Formats: sequence, structure tokens, C-alpha cells
Amino acid sequence: MTERELPRLSSADLHARYGDDEPALRRYRMLTALLREGRSASEVAQTFGVSRETLRRVRLAFDRRGVDGLRSQPRRSGHLMRGTPLARALRQELAADPGASDAALLHRVQAHMAELGIAAPRSSFYRLLGRLRAETVARQRSAPDTALREALSALAEDPPLALGRGDLAALLLPDVRDPLMRGRWLQRVLRTAIERLRPAEAGPALDDMRWRHYLIIAGEYEAGNSRAELQNALALSASTYSRAKREAMGRLAALLHEAAAELPSPAPPATMTAPPDPPETCTHEPELERYMARLRRDGLVVIWGHRGTGKTALAATMAARLIDRGQTVVWHTVRPAEGESSTGQQLLLSLAAALDADGKHTLWTQLNSGEPAQFSRAVDMLSQSLSGRHWTLVIDSADMLRGAHANQLITVLRNARFRRDLRLVLVSREIPDWVDSARWPPLAAPEDATTRRAMIALLDEQDGVEARPNDQRLALIRDRVGELLALTDLDILGTLPLNQRAAIHSALQPLEPIIRQLQP
Repeated sequence: MTERELPRLSSADLHARYGDDEPALRRYRMLTALLREGRSASEVAQTFGVSRETLRRVRLAFDRRGVDGLRSQPRRSGHLMRGTPLARALRQELAADPGASDAALLHRVQAHMAELGIAAPRSSFYRLLGRLRAETVARQRSAPDTALREALSALAEDPPLALGRGDLAALLLPDVRDPLMRGRWLQRVLRTAIERLRPAEAGPALDDMRWRHYLIIAGEYEAGNSRAELQNALALSASTYSRAKREAMGRLAALLHEAAAELPSPAPPATMTAPPDPPETCTHEPELERYMARLRRDGLVVIWGHRGTGKTALAATMAARLIDRGQTVVWHTVRPAEGESSTGQQLLLSLAAALDADGKHTLWTQLNSGEPAQFSRAVDMLSQSLSGRHWTLVIDSADMLRGAHANQLITVLRNARFRRDLRLVLVSREIPDWVDSARWPPLAAPEDATTRRAMIALLDEQDGVEARPNDQRLALIRDRVGELLALTDLDILGTLPLNQRAAIHSALQPLEPIIRQLQP
């Protein structure tokens, strides 16, 4: 490993870099004595009251990561280090809804852990939540000076690949893999932050101190002026120029986070549509076999029942097995509507994220452009983009999907399922009104052996294991006609243009005799 040269940092530089991190300041002084003053390792260790092994680890951290390697690292709890189900569940909830209240997060995490049959003590939850949020704040505040300077040096590059591969892009966009996408996004953020350094109301540049920060940063990194040229143009001494630039970099770092928060991420986080981890042991193996068979045949599975029966755990196991077979699974957990966001809009955003990951970027870009978009138009874009996806879409807590927006999306998803563009797995406490409840008995608790046997027998009877091919075709016709009847109950035909309604009625005429026979 190549030995690094320890940079000379003034008191102001040390405070800007380490703040109140006294152990980090002490480590820097230890290395100063060792590397700059040429003192022996034994003497330095004795002076600072540490072992030579401690000094060796400090120097190794510096050689690996530079002066940033001297920072104190926050202690991590056993849950976080081991990656326990509680820690994974809390990370997933925080990633999905960073602004949720502590009480809402506790309720969601405890509900998730109850489905897995694992306790989630309040004390452990709040301890983990405090540490995870402290880590998030530390990441948001830590735009190291070196990473920012490197990013500014690559700002003028086109295409901005080096910018996208840099440390600052990795810090601000940890979930985005494409370096070009990260580079273009960071380029816009940096230029927005630099422009905000410009005084809104100020006098002549040489007479107004507020112009210095903007002119130094914009001059060096956007206009390409040298330090000497700017120093002469601004009539500044070398020390005054250095101090002004340090101040400008500090302001720019703060403005950078502000601009990054306003500009939508170029791509959704990978965790947004990822299924939760399945339990180590499946307690509903016989039911899972029947559900998997129905999913292959009908493209629909409804897992419903009372709380605590293991619905989410069963769906997570199903998702894991489908993924192991090379299939694409999109997972969405419905959450209570907050503010102006409806449950339908949340589902639409998850589907847009899945399309973006599948190479269809238009809907995600539209929804995150900051411009208001008509929900109906976005739903039309979704309907067109779902063609040929062949996903399995799992909607957890589907009973919470309510409102006009949710109904529009349900119609689109059902149509996509009829076209075999996707398969639906609904996890719910209540069975949806458009589903034949006779075909989907409620899931029984793992310990309720009698009810489970009756449920499995009912599923086998309805599936007609020994049925003849003609009977299977008749059952399929009955299912499709029942779905058509349910669709007409949604009262959506009246909203369609006259020519479309006429076309639908014309297409349904051959089915009218069958419909009349099958209607109760």
C-alpha cells in the first residue's frame, strides 16, 4: 500500500473537517508527530498515552482513507451488526417512508414482526431507530471537503462520467448504479448550488464582500480561471483569497444538500419494490403449494384472513421462490394515506419505480419532475407500459387500497392480469369485493390444524384435481364471465367515449347468452 502524505491543516481546517470530534483531532496530532516531526513510534505512543498497536491502526486507517479515515465511527448495536430481522424491517420502513413518525414506524414494524412470529420490544425498537437516524444525519451532513473539491474539478466534463464515479455522487446517491445518470444529476445539483452563491441584491463586485464566494467558485470551476487570475482580479492577498475560498466551500456544502433535496433522484431506490426477507421456515407449506399452482394457472392469488395468521410471511416466501426461479417480483406495501398522497398514488409511484428498473423511465421521470401531472394521464401511461412485463405484483395490506385513484389502478391491474402481462398476489385482512370469496377461503393460523385441513381440502376441491378438460374450460369461462360482471359493476362504462362504449357492447354480444345463464 502506498504511503500517503499527511496534509498540513490549520486550526480552521481541522474544525471544519472534524468539528467537535476530539478523538479525530488527537489522531491527527499523533500522525503529525510521527510523520511530520519525525518522532519515533515509541515516543509518540508514550506522549499520547496509547499503545504502539493503536498508533499502527491509526496510521493504517490514514493510509487507506486519508484524513477522513481519522474520524470517529459511531458505535453500532448488535442488531445492526448482525442484521437481525428487526433491524432489516426498520431499515426497510425508514427507506420506504423517511418522514414517518416514531409511533407510525413502531406500529408498522411490530405488525411486520408479528406476521413473522418474532417479538419487537419497544426499547430495542427506539434504540435502533435513534442510531439509524443518527447515521442518516451524519451521512447527510458529511460532504467531505476533499470529495466536494474533486467533484467541482470534474464539473465541466461532458459527459460527466468522472463526476458520477466520484465519492460525492456515491454519498448523495448510494442506490443509483449508473455513473452517467449519477453524474448528470450531480452536475445539475452543483450548478444550482453555485448559482445560489450569487448575491440576489449586491453592489459592484469589487466593493461588495458578498460577491467573493460566488466569483471564486464560479470562476475556478465553471469559467476555468486560474487562482492567480482571480486573485488579481479581486485584488486579494493569498491568505485572504484562501480564507474566502474556505468560507465559500462551507456555504456551498450547505447549499448542495439543499439543492439535492429539491431535485428528485434520477432513479428510485432499489429497496422501494423489493420483497421483505422470508422467514427461515415456512409454516404454511401445503397452502403455499396450492397458491403457487393457482398463480401459474389463473395469475391470481388472494391470501387473506385475520391478523397473526402469517399472511405476509407466506407471501414473502412465495416471492423468494419466484425470484429463485428467475422471475420478476414487484412488492408494494399499502400504507395509510398521508397529506395529499393517496394510497392509489403511492401504488402508482411503486409501479413507476419498477418500470424504471425495467428500462421504462418515462412514468418515473414524469412523476418526479416536480410538475403536476393528471392522475388519469399517468394511469394511461402505466397501462401502456405494463404490456409485456410478465411480473408478479404482490400488494401487501391490499384492504387499505381505497378511493377513486386506487379503483382506477385496480382496474388497470386486473386488465393487465387478463392479458397475462402480470400476475397478482393480494395480501389482505378482507377479501376484495371483485374476487369470488367462495374460491378463496381465509388463511388459518399455523397452529389451527383442523381449520387448515378444511381449507386445503376446499382449495383442492375447487381446483378440481381430477376434473376433465371440458370441466376445466367451463370453470375458466365462469371465472372470466364473473370478472366481466364485476367489472361492469364498477360503473366505469359511463365515463368512456360513446364510440368506445359501442365497441365494448359489440364485443360482449356473443357472451350475452352465457352471461344470462350464469347470472344468479
